[in-house]
Amino acid sequence: MLKEISKNIRYIPTDLALLPWNLNAPHSELSWQSYASGKGVFNTVKHCFIPIKTRRANIRHGFALPESKQPVKDNESWFFVNGLSSSKELLQLNGEALADLFNRKINLIFNASEGLVRDISECYSGQLGDGSLQSASALCKLLESELRKRDKVVLIAHSQGAAIALHALKKLLERLNKNEQSAEIFSKLEIYTFAYALPEKVLPKSIHAESFLNQFDLISRIAASGDLNKSPQTQCYINDEGRGHLLNSHYLPSFKAGKFHTKQGVGSRLARYLSCTD
Repeated sequence: MLKEISKNIRYIPTDLALLPWNLNAPHSELSWQSYASGKGVFNTVKHCFIPIKTRRANIRHGFALPESKQPVKDNESWFFVNGLSSSKELLQLNGEALADLFNRKINLIFNASEGLVRDISECYSGQLGDGSLQSASALCKLLESELRKRDKVVLIAHSQGAAIALHALKKLLERLNKNEQSAEIFSKLEIYTFAYALPEKVLPKSIHAESFLNQFDLISRIAASGDLNKSPQTQCYINDEGRGHLLNSHYLPSFKAGKFHTKQGVGSRLARYLSCTD
């Protein structure tokens, strides 16, 4: 990890400063006006440094709905897992941005912060602490239940939340590996990660997966061994000019603008869902 940090040290100042300061992005995490109260701002800053004490079995944290349109109603479930050092207020902001973007009800899964240092370490190494592993176990059970009763389950994850989602999928594979219907069940699951590259080899072929990465996102670069273009993905989309690690401020505006591309030339399925907002 230290080797990769040294290779990418030139990106550290901008990433630590949370640049660019995209305050006008919908539900920007960097704008105090996005939060319902000053308490929400305070909690978000506080949890960058102080671990959150919570029952990890209770990972569901309500939902978000689009502000101005009737949400699409079908037999699909959409979930979102937040990234590192997030508060519940920040999770809500992420959910609201996604709900507006896809005109969908977004069920919120709370990845409680264990402190910035530990969260970043888990994101880099993929090795989860006890709290994150408990969250992964709870997410595994939730996904299994939803996949058995829905036509489709869409899981969107950001940063460290994607590492938790990956462990949940591994656990689900272990639970269903002797089930003759496992391929059919997994074919209903789609996973999309922002600021985290999903290794191809750990996912069954029946799961559709896409990763979206900013070229100059320090955390993404190190987690992908420094070279995003060589990340072992079947469908990895890169924004060549992208900077920053935050979902609402640094990823979703570029995603909506179509700035992510893949060398394989395969169009993003998640991008096609944007048409639901028209």
